[in-house]
Amino acid sequence: MNLTNKKSVEEYLDAVDYSWEGYVPTLDALKFTTFIQELNGGSDDNKTPIVHTAMMEKVFNTKKRSMVLCHRGLAKAVTLDTKLLTPEGFVYMKDAKVGDTLFDRNGVVTSITHKSEIFYKDTYRLLLTDGRSVDVSEDHINIVEKRVTGKRRLCDWKEYNITTKDILSKGVHYNRKVSDRNPRGLETKWFIPTSSLVSFSKSDVPLDPYIVGCILGDGSIDKTTGFTRFHTHIDDVDEFRQYMGVINLGPIKSDKRRPDTVRYSLKGIGKVVKSFIGTENVYKKRVPKELMYSSSLQRYAVLQGLMDTDGTVDINGYSSFTSVSKGLANDVASIVRSLGGEASITENNWDNKVSYRVQVKTNHNCFRLERKAKRWSIKVKGRIGVSSITKIDMAPTQCISVDSWTKSFQVNEYITTHNTTLFAEYLFLHIAAFGYM
Repeated sequence: MNLTNKKSVEEYLDAVDYSWEGYVPTLDALKFTTFIQELNGGSDDNKTPIVHTAMMEKVFNTKKRSMVLCHRGLAKAVTLDTKLLTPEGFVYMKDAKVGDTLFDRNGVVTSITHKSEIFYKDTYRLLLTDGRSVDVSEDHINIVEKRVTGKRRLCDWKEYNITTKDILSKGVHYNRKVSDRNPRGLETKWFIPTSSLVSFSKSDVPLDPYIVGCILGDGSIDKTTGFTRFHTHIDDVDEFRQYMGVINLGPIKSDKRRPDTVRYSLKGIGKVVKSFIGTENVYKKRVPKELMYSSSLQRYAVLQGLMDTDGTVDINGYSSFTSVSKGLANDVASIVRSLGGEASITENNWDNKVSYRVQVKTNHNCFRLERKAKRWSIKVKGRIGVSSITKIDMAPTQCISVDSWTKSFQVNEYITTHNTTLFAEYLFLHIAAFGYM
């Protein structure tokens, strides 16, 4: 479809003459429009106030003492290729249907109650400081937080439901003094709240998830047979062997190249390793899909195995994971976010060797090894900054409404966002708040 000459909805609306000479809105209409603005964080992007108050006149028919309830979505939309988080994994917006179940911001299962037609509006890419992004329409409602008092750590935060266009009008950043520490002279203004832990069903897997994480971290897998050797620091060998459980372990042998390292084999699991984990080289290692969408305990276990092997924690309690596999680094970041944590990936190039480092922040200890576990401390902030909002090519978008009281759902890599609001819902909220229509 050729969209070259298409106008956005806002452009069509701006081209219409809305001047109604002599029209005076009623008090009910003005009060209700103000109520809607307050529910949406006090934002006001309404450029056609007369039209909207006239709509309220139709809703509140005072002569007939009745209300008109319409279920037309207000088109707060995301692009069709946006991934929606379901209890079975992700599904694209274009494939989602009324009745499908999703996760809301609190990790609670919710259902899609309505889905709009496809809209073509100005489209923007909302990029977060941890590298995640979501493509939304100009009037999509975003759940964001902003500092309202105090500075940095000693501050209070307020949450807003605000449109993309409104964020742009208010400014994505604060302008600050240019310095060596802040060469751009910008400070993050808006933040997306971190999503809570989500609970997928327990997966039936052939290996203990912790052992899978250890093998992906420090295991050496034979490409033909799946025979696996495990390498570890000599001080950790007894603890690791304890966590290997019922697996038959081979004799401990010293590594001639590294005197502080030992190796031993994991016997009898070659076929399982080959079929379940795979025998890809170190640059293509990935967490099996069954564990990416497994129970929270299983995901924590595989994360601990990965962190005990290729993870580190400094004296201040900051944790990170490093791998030469970009896919494995992405998997670690995804698991951390699915558990209510925060993760960001940086690419490092040292001596022409590329590696990927994941900064890991979790609410629960991501290590089992005692020497690492005792250093770990909680570092989750509960929010991720909005790095930029950039206009992109206009794309087809749709909106959904969910039955969660939070009016939220999770998209892409566990990003919290707001659903579309049905006009009738505002009416019921008004009744709940004030006790009358």
